[in-house]
Amino acid sequence: MEQQISQTRGQIEQMEAELKTLEARVDFASVTLTLSTEFKDRVGELSPSAGTRIRNASVSGYRDFRETVIGLIVWILASGPGIVLWAAILALPLFWIWRHWHAVQCRLHAAA
Repeated sequence: MEQQISQTRGQIEQMEAELKTLEARVDFASVTLTLSTEFKDRVGELSPSAGTRIRNASVSGYRDFRETVIGLIVWILASGPGIVLWAAILALPLFWIWRHWHAVQCRLHAAA
């Protein structure tokens, strides 16, 4: 029994030493990746004419304008009620303060 215990302890100590060795070991790997592109212009293809380029630009501009207007409408519909609520919450106290200040100014001018 004692021999078995001592043998097991020896195995444990050996495994602990291997674990310390593996923890201290650092592996490095390097990967080199090279990407390149080659532009090969085709002889038979012509670049688009000025008219085609102007038409493409106008279509793109119209599309961007339309998307901007739609985005603005969606934002107003989504945020509008919250903005109106906060404006009402903040405007009522400011209106009360302005009215009170205006009444005080009117009394001062009437007394003078």
